[in-house]
Amino acid sequence: WLKELPYKARKLEEQLYKSAPSLEAYVDKETLKNLVGGVDIADDELLEPSWQNDINDMPHRREVIRLTAKLLQDRKTDPSPKWLKELPYKARKLEEQLYKSAPSLEAYVDKETLKNLVGGVDIADDELLEPSWQNDINDMPHRREVIRLTAKLLQDRKTDPSPKWLKELPY
Repeated sequence: WLKELPYKARKLEEQLYKSAPSLEAYVDKETLKNLVGGVDIADDELLEPSWQNDINDMPHRREVIRLTAKLLQDRKTDPSPKWLKELPYKARKLEEQLYKSAPSLEAYVDKETLKNLVGGVDIADDELLEPSWQNDINDMPHRREVIRLTAKLLQDRKTDPSPKWLKELPY
């Protein structure tokens, strides 16, 4: 367990990062305490790697964005030039939602899942044009701090850690 703590802390941080509605909510220490407090610290699911891999998944992601844009455009009758200009951004936003929520690569690339997602979207919805608060590069200092705090909170819940284990913590 002690050897696995840094990985568990990163997995919890990733869950919080993906689900937080804003940077303020993401860095909120009470939110973090509640998340960590509700985790079974012996849960082996925290050790299972996520299926998502940004580098390896890029060909799939490009294809899903292309299909999403096509499905959106097929639903729109007589699109304005402005709507057509915004279409790639809307397609990327929808793809990002699907990518973050899909339980597996197979579910993510499933065309029926994509059709259902796009079919349920209000194509005039301006919220699809609002930028996400998440920016992996700019958020790295915050992410490192949240990982450090997560590891500390998990450590506080674990009794009698070994000195070697404490040395391996990511802070």
